[in-house]
Amino acid sequence: MMITQVRRPATQLARLTSLPRAASRPTLNAPWRRFASGNSKSNPSSHWLRNSFGFALAGTATYLGYTYMNGDWEAWIERQKEVKKEVIDVNDLRADFIQEKRSLKSPGVYTWGSNAHKVVAPESKDSDVKTPRRFKYFNGQVLRDFKIDEKSGAAITENGDLVQWGKGYSETEYKPTKTLIGKNLKSLALSESRIVALSSDGTIYSLPISKHDQDSGPKSRESSWVPFWGSQSTLSYRVLKPSLKLGESVTLIRGGLEHVVLLTSSGRVFTAAASTEHYPSLGQLGVPGLSFATRPSGPVDSCHEVTSLKGSKITQIASGDYHSLALSKDGKLFAWGDNSFGQLGVEFLPEHPFNDTPSALSLKKLYRLSIYSPKVTSIAAGGANTFFTVDSKRILSPEEDSTKVRDLGRITADTWSCGRGVWGTLGAGKWIHLQDSPIKVKDLSGLGEYDEKTKQMLPIRLRTMSVGTTHVAALLDNQTNLSATNTDALDKSNDWGYEAFWWGGNENFQLGTGKRANLSKPAYIKAPSESPKNPEPEARLQIMPRHKGKVGKRNVKMEQRVECGRHVSAIYSAIRLDHCLSKKFPAGQALFSPNTIDMPRENQKRGRRAEQKAQKEEAKRDNDDALEAPSAKRMKPSTDADADADVIATSDAYNENADYIPFDTEDQQEDAGREDSGDVFFGLLDTEEAEYFSRASEMLEANQFADAEEKNLFIESVYQEANGKELKIACSQGCSRLMEKLISMSDTRQIRRIFSKFIGHFMHLVQHRFASHCCETLFIHAAPAVMAKTPNSQNKRSSEDDDNNDQDTEPELSLADMFMAVIEELKSNWGYLLTERFASHTIRVLLLVLAGEPVDVVSNDSVVASRKKERLGLPGAGSQEEKTSTKKQKVPESFAPALKKIMNDMVAGLDNTYLRALASHPVGNPVLQVLLSLELSHFGKSSAKDSNSILRRLVPDESFEEGTESATFIRGLLYDPVGSRLVETMVRHMPGKVFKNLYKNNISERIGSLSRNTTAGYVVLRTLERLGKDDLQDAMERIIPEVPGLIERTRLIVPRVLIERCVIRNVDTKPFAKALEEAYEKDPAIRLRQMLRLDETVEENPEDQIMEDADDEERGTRKRSGKNSVASAEKLHGSLLAQAMLTVPGPLGDLVYSSLLAQSSDSVLKLSKEPTSSRVLQQALTLPTSTQQFRRQFSTRFQGHMVELALHSSGSHVVDVLWSATKDIFFIKERLAQELAQGETALRDSFLGRAVWRNWSMDLHNRRRGEWKARAKGIEQQPEGENINGFRPKSKIELAAERFAAKQAEAAAAAAK
Repeated sequence: MMITQVRRPATQLARLTSLPRAASRPTLNAPWRRFASGNSKSNPSSHWLRNSFGFALAGTATYLGYTYMNGDWEAWIERQKEVKKEVIDVNDLRADFIQEKRSLKSPGVYTWGSNAHKVVAPESKDSDVKTPRRFKYFNGQVLRDFKIDEKSGAAITENGDLVQWGKGYSETEYKPTKTLIGKNLKSLALSESRIVALSSDGTIYSLPISKHDQDSGPKSRESSWVPFWGSQSTLSYRVLKPSLKLGESVTLIRGGLEHVVLLTSSGRVFTAAASTEHYPSLGQLGVPGLSFATRPSGPVDSCHEVTSLKGSKITQIASGDYHSLALSKDGKLFAWGDNSFGQLGVEFLPEHPFNDTPSALSLKKLYRLSIYSPKVTSIAAGGANTFFTVDSKRILSPEEDSTKVRDLGRITADTWSCGRGVWGTLGAGKWIHLQDSPIKVKDLSGLGEYDEKTKQMLPIRLRTMSVGTTHVAALLDNQTNLSATNTDALDKSNDWGYEAFWWGGNENFQLGTGKRANLSKPAYIKAPSESPKNPEPEARLQIMPRHKGKVGKRNVKMEQRVECGRHVSAIYSAIRLDHCLSKKFPAGQALFSPNTIDMPRENQKRGRRAEQKAQKEEAKRDNDDALEAPSAKRMKPSTDADADADVIATSDAYNENADYIPFDTEDQQEDAGREDSGDVFFGLLDTEEAEYFSRASEMLEANQFADAEEKNLFIESVYQEANGKELKIACSQGCSRLMEKLISMSDTRQIRRIFSKFIGHFMHLVQHRFASHCCETLFIHAAPAVMAKTPNSQNKRSSEDDDNNDQDTEPELSLADMFMAVIEELKSNWGYLLTERFASHTIRVLLLVLAGEPVDVVSNDSVVASRKKERLGLPGAGSQEEKTSTKKQKVPESFAPALKKIMNDMVAGLDNTYLRALASHPVGNPVLQVLLSLELSHFGKSSAKDSNSILRRLVPDESFEEGTESATFIRGLLYDPVGSRLVETMVRHMPGKVFKNLYKNNISERIGSLSRNTTAGYVVLRTLERLGKDDLQDAMERIIPEVPGLIERTRLIVPRVLIERCVIRNVDTKPFAKALEEAYEKDPAIRLRQMLRLDETVEENPEDQIMEDADDEERGTRKRSGKNSVASAEKLHGSLLAQAMLTVPGPLGDLVYSSLLAQSSDSVLKLSKEPTSSRVLQQALTLPTSTQQFRRQFSTRFQGHMVELALHSSGSHVVDVLWSATKDIFFIKERLAQELAQGETALRDSFLGRAVWRNWSMDLHNRRRGEWKARAKGIEQQPEGENINGFRPKSKIELAAERFAAKQAEAAAAAAK
């Protein structure tokens, strides 16, 4: 049920003022007493009355003169006149019609917030300005544009000159200074280190913010109006030159911290780098694969067209810190760039933290499209947040009766937000760290007002919105005057301003409330008093609408605007630039764009033609919504200009002057005219079918079958019911998981049957969101049977089913032939599928199956593992995936040449630049890893010598010397969250000679600094695994200085792997032990607790926690489940490090052993109950480095706690270990056994206790003590083939080793004969 929040019209406003009371003299209740002299004779009356009266007159005259000289006299007279003239109407005194309103004086600029860099108030010493304060430099000025940041500010004056100030501009000359003059600028964008300004003639200037860089940088030569005459510019700047068409110009610019977005008059979008120190590498430029290493030749800040938006005419753009937005004319919102906080409005994926291709935001989850027709009308962005407004029109669904729908045709204006909300920036009343699905800002949605002219309710939309890093300001587009005449103040009962709302972070008072409290919902703020006598705020702040004001002696049309920056806010008076209005961008497109002006309502287009055009566009939108398939999926890009917005568009060709780096160019050209390049819809399951398959999935999940035969019969019956509906089930969101379960439980015959159903449709299935998972499962479970021969007989039919239509005949093709059919079907699309979101997963599995390599879908380190993929094996049953993922499969001979051809076809259409771009592509990188690993492992490392091999094309110079192309490429990937994984694959598989050159010239000297980084540290791990003894010794010496920092930041995986490799290579670890001892506390008891993080508290700084989460998201090492999960992960890494140290004899192991002996009995009990630390105790009691003296001293700490530990999930494992740890100290084992015997009742009542009771052979202890003693001392040996309590049966590996030794002995004996 929709509830409209209606704001009453403020048409009759009255401000109540207390009338001054008339002054009256006090009544004299007693006569004045006269004092006589001592002679009691009455003296004549003194002159005190006359003198007092004279002094009073003189004082009054002096006061009036002083008041007149200071100007307060006229103000007092005016106040008295207003009091006399004010007429209070009783009808106006209704409480819901009374509102106090106040506007800041115009023209002028008001700023507040952080003043640490002298941006808000350069002349003030205050570090923070709590409420709006007038900026003296801009008194009486109107500006064209105004941008403000925490470190610097910039403004464009009325005549088009640029003014800069703040310590970001100059540490000493931080007051406002004109810099770029004479360019007739009209708008600007402020990045982290540069200013991008747009002139009236369309020229785009990019200049550094720093005064030093402006003076010292290269200066261009400027032309003059005098022919053959020019001069050098006074400061350094560059001119951005997008590739514009004839008559096309740039009309709008928006900037982030490192980039700028440009909008042209024809609706095209360009992006460019706008940072002096960093290159945009989070996809905010909207060019797939573009990075500093892959950028085309030319200037670093070259303009790149966002070609994915070519099919849409863009009318609005917006930019956050690291993401960009675009709004098309037909109301589609496109977003690209960083998605670390969900600011793109799509699901956050740790393995894909950003999107470098614009994708359309779907409104299906926000509105019921059957009864509402939504359209995005405006956009705004800032920091890590996105805001957009939607006009939803109530329409009639097929099931509704028009006579019963009362709100038919009503338009509701809603505001939505997504992104980071930890400071309340989302405005939804919640404090959310990450919001990747749009959430409604309820206080700014569903508003309406009554229009006295039209006598109807109108929706109140947002006029403008300014988004800072942590806070937001929004202005409502409410009616401001009944008569629609320009005014210069809010001083009449029928005049009022735009309602202003503020919310978000307030750590530097940037909200203007005067307090530091953050606000999670939009709220009013009060206007500060301009009277020094009354500093308290008087009324809520409203923003002046369009009005006429005096600038000097001129009357100028102006309006007030709001600007939010990084921890700062401002309100400034902006001049109305009528020449900036363009017919290409009417009023509706500029709601969130202060640089583009809205037309007044009375000047908007009206009439029959405009109405027909609006109806035509609306009907087109309705048809587009109706044609959307329920199982929408991403398909190959189409060349049609009206292609679906969800499709990732790519380029048609590449040339030397291309502004971007596309992939799959040749494939798109070849298949541009394919008839099947669009979406293929296989139909939907009806209600009964969907219910049946859903129930079948539940039964398989429950796995409550009596035996295997009953389960097989049930699976066969489901297959019979699914006959002819396999494609529908695979593409169904609710039933595709059933298909995966069926495939995983099927025998070879059933797998061949379902494989045959999919043949001919794999091109569409592998690209489907749900069917692609079915294809993966099918490939994995068909792989073990590819060597099986095709049976000659037909499928066995059920005796109860004689209908030929119920069961298909046995497919003629074998599984090997079916795989070859899949290859034939996909052969012309490998280049495109390489970077397709869903198909890339399936292609990786197919490549591994063809190579006979194990497919590991469980390990997080696998290139085919998916975080979103669920384990589909039945509860308690080992899945087939685990059985087949540990060994290499034997494959037909035809697979090898087919695999080699696929690998060649995938990269044949890509030159070296394109191929390197895949290294940092979130979708193409895993496929490239598989190709590289197969090339080096399956086809031999000698293949790397081929000049056309993938490795040689990526790194053509095997020397990796400084300055070579290979060295530059590798160094650019070391710190990249995606690209570093390719470097890991290279290090793991590349030939030894090439690896030595890579290590010597690129990693050796930097291995210490690389180990500190969360991303590059994984490359260090793979490097340590391949180093020899001497190189490992050298690497350890370089890492030792970084050990204190690694310990402090809990980056323990590098020290642990280094210890393990030193043990294998027999490297002396004494220097490393000394470094660890210095990094931890000297006290052994405290050292162990610090190492195992037992005193770790979850009360952490929110900022530190956010940074930790960001680091973990880059590599996907930990799940984002809060502070407890972070602490648990740190404990786990600490436990693994301690266990690795225990394996090393000498000082390194003694650090842990001495710490264990220093623990009290209570501390040991706590360690035993902790899941991570109990592992350390088990290793300390069982490893070969554990001495008898240590075990004798340490085992006594468990006395008195045996029963308690035996009943604990973690402690019971420690109790089990004590059996073998005390084999040579029998008297301690006997005491511990007696303690267990005393708690027999409690142990037998517990599952864990019964297991401990069996492992300690306590039944034998109570009945036959002598046999128990012999077993406890290890005298009695286990009989072969028997499993006596307390002894472990031989493993399969041990039995196999014995059989192999027996065969060898028999062969030797036979040879001797």
